[in-house]
Amino acid sequence: MTNKRAKLKDQEKILEGSASQTVPQIFEGLSIYINGYTNPPQSELRTQIILHGGDYQHYLKKSSVTHIIATNLTHAKCNEFRAYKVVKPNWLMDSIKEQRLLPWNDYRITGKDAAQRELQFQRSKKQQQQQQQQHEEEDNTKSLLKGKL
Repeated sequence: MTNKRAKLKDQEKILEGSASQTVPQIFEGLSIYINGYTNPPQSELRTQIILHGGDYQHYLKKSSVTHIIATNLTHAKCNEFRAYKVVKPNWLMDSIKEQRLLPWNDYRITGKDAAQRELQFQRSKKQQQQQQQQHEEEDNTKSLLKGKL
């Protein structure tokens, strides 16, 4: 794994060397990890991070990452990343357009943004009656248990 990481960093140095000197280094000092599918694609974001002076992390190294870019997160990932600056890809692209580092809070992914939508299904009358009956039985059981205690 160490050799693989070294090879990836060598590739980044080549990319850095090909960048013109006029590109503002707005991500200098930042270590950025990209989580999952993004739009624009991860390869484009990676190139922009490196060209603008940032350190792209191929693997999540929690001790050194300053920002995580994601389009959406599962509930588990929201909990895992709650201590990190998790932003949408637009933060990166808009910062490049403005040629300055924009505030990350304006692009953060909150639990509401990251959560999957809940699908609403219509239930048949029979299903509704079964559910109602089940709730009544549960309530009766709880009442009986309370009476015995």
